[in-house]
Amino acid sequence: MACAFLTESQSGCSVGLHPVTTTFRGCHLVRNECPILPPPRQTDRMGRMNDYAYLPLFVYGTLMTGQPAFDLIARAVERSAQARLPGLALYDVGRYPLAAPGEGTVYGEIHWLRPVGYVALLKELELYEGPEYRRVRQMVYTDEAGEAPIEVWVFIGERAYASRLPRISTGDWRTRLRTP
Repeated sequence: MACAFLTESQSGCSVGLHPVTTTFRGCHLVRNECPILPPPRQTDRMGRMNDYAYLPLFVYGTLMTGQPAFDLIARAVERSAQARLPGLALYDVGRYPLAAPGEGTVYGEIHWLRPVGYVALLKELELYEGPEYRRVRQMVYTDEAGEAPIEVWVFIGERAYASRLPRISTGDWRTRLRTP
C-alpha cells in the first residue's frame, strides 16, 4: 500500500508545539514533531543503489591497473592516481579482496571515468561486484602531498561477512599478491 502523507494543515501541527503520531496507516511520518516526506530512496526495490552522481571510482582489488578485471573499466578511464581510504579494513576472499568498515586503511587507485556511458558502467560494475558489495560514497586521499580529500564511489562489503575472512594487514591487495 502506498503511504499517504499528512500536510501541516491536515495535522494541525506546528513544529515544536506538540507531538504528532509517528505512524499513519503503517507509514512513518514524523520528524521534528511534524509530518514530512521521507528522504529520497537511495536504493531501488531490489536494494540496489540508484544514485548515479558523477564521482570518481576508488578501486582496491581486481579493478586496479594491471589486475585481471581492469579491462572492465579500462576503456572509460581518463586518468588515475594512487590513493588511500581510512576507516576500512581489507579482507582476503580468495581471488579478490573485500573492504569493510573497520580499523585500518585500504590502499588502491582513484579512476576518473569518462562521462559518456558513466551510468551504464556503474550498473555493469554493480553486477560484477555482486550482492556481497554495496556502492557507497567515501572520502579518499591521494598519495600526492597536500592533496585535499576527494569524494568517490567505492564498493564495500558488510563487516559481519568480512569478520569470517582472513584480514590483509597491509591494507594493500597488491602486497598480498606478492606474498608467497
